[in-house]
Order: sequence, then structure tokens, then C-alpha cells
Amino acid sequence: MIDQNSPLELIQEKPVKFLTLSNNELKTLPEEIGDLNDVEFLSLQGNKLTSIPSAVHSLHILKALDISNNTILRLPDEICQLENITHLNSSNNKLKHLPSAFGELTTLEILILNGNRLTSLPESFGCLKNITLNLSGNKIVSLPKRLSQLKILKVLSLNSNNLTTLPSELFCLTNIEELNLCRNQLTLIPDDLHHVRAVQVLDLSDNQIGRVPSEIRGLRELKDLNLSNNQFFLFPVKVCDLRSLEKLKICHRRGIKTKENKRYD
Repeated sequence: MIDQNSPLELIQEKPVKFLTLSNNELKTLPEEIGDLNDVEFLSLQGNKLTSIPSAVHSLHILKALDISNNTILRLPDEICQLENITHLNSSNNKLKHLPSAFGELTTLEILILNGNRLTSLPESFGCLKNITLNLSGNKIVSLPKRLSQLKILKVLSLNSNNLTTLPSELFCLTNIEELNLCRNQLTLIPDDLHHVRAVQVLDLSDNQIGRVPSEIRGLRELKDLNLSNNQFFLFPVKVCDLRSLEKLKICHRRGIKTKENKRYD
């Protein structure tokens, strides 16, 4: 275990590119953390941190930051000045909001924010271009309209949130290949679904969906579809037209029926 009050001079004596301070029960970080100008990878996961010092913005060549599994309540606005960061893992903290300028982190490629308390996302999110997003296990009730600007987005995880509807902007993501929306409060699948033509994996399980729109036939690349534990009473025969489908899950607690009134459990 590292003494959180120990000076950083020992680390500063030599250029350090990879610094791991994981699982040390650290409660605070000194502002001097910003003096580690050579650090490219910094792991602080598994500590007891409640905040990140604003001096983190001085880590100009930092590429990867792992602050997961702490009790961080907010991210400093200055974190948006990390102009070279490509990987940010802030999962399993207590974040309720993100800095309004979060979208300025345009070099981000992987953003992991699952297991927080986020209820919404800043509009600037639409500036995050080439990125993989994990936002599962939050309390998100709505998505920003500028989400439609994430044209290169391929993987989006929004499972285990509080979404009741899906904005039309979501279906402008024509390059998305994996979309996870399970364990929300969705009651319908919008007809616009067919616009996400590149999607290969679609998980809509554990919602309150009652019907599948005929437009689902337009998902010609779809290979894996999970519709389990929704409100279907009739087998959604439209899914039989999905020519690339390899895996289909429609497990149902009450069983479903075909038009011939046969029951399948």
C-alpha cells in the first residue's frame, strides 16, 4: 500500500510513461500529480478517491486514464483539456454529471462510464467522433440530439438505464454495429430502426415492448437479436425475414403464441 502523503519526487526523478497506483486505498491525490509530464498511461483504479485534482490537465501527453472503481463524485472541468487522451475508464464511480465541455476530448476512442449515476449527457457529446461508448448501468432518461453526429460510432451500450423512448437522432448512426438497449423501460421500437443498417448485434431484452415494426426487415446485416422478456403475446414473425440472422432469443416468462394459437414457453 502506498502512503498517500508520500512525495512524488521519487517518481519525478526519471521519466515515467506507465504509472499504476491501483488498489492502494488512496483517498486523495496531490496537485503535484500534474508535474508528471512524461506519463502516457495512468491507472488509479480500485482506490477510495472522491475527486480528481484539476492539475490533471497538465498531463499533456496522457493517452490512457483509468479511474474506475473509486467513489468519484465529479470530474474536473480541466479534464477536458487532455488533448491526447484516447482511453478513459471512469466506470463504477458516483458521477451524476459530466463537464459541459466533455465533447472537447475529440481524441477519445474508448469511453467507459458504466456503473455511475448519470441521468443525461452534455450536448457536446456529439463532438466525440471515432469512439466506442459504454454507458450501461446509469440512470439516463434521455439522449442529446447531437448524438446523431457520432457518424463513425460502431459500439453503443445503453443497457440498464431509464430510457422510455428512443430519439430519432439515435437512428442516424448508420455505421453502428452493436447496440445494447436491454433493461430499460422501452415500450416500442420506432419505425426508424431500419436506418441503422449496419447493426449486427441488437439487444432489446427486458423492456416492455409489445410489437416489432415491419421495418425491422431492413436490418440486413443483423446476426444476433435478443427480444427476450418483453410484452409479446404473438410471435413476431417479421424477424423471419432477417436474412443474415444467426441467433434469435425470444425467451418469455409467460410464453408466446403463434397465430395458430400454439403456446411456446
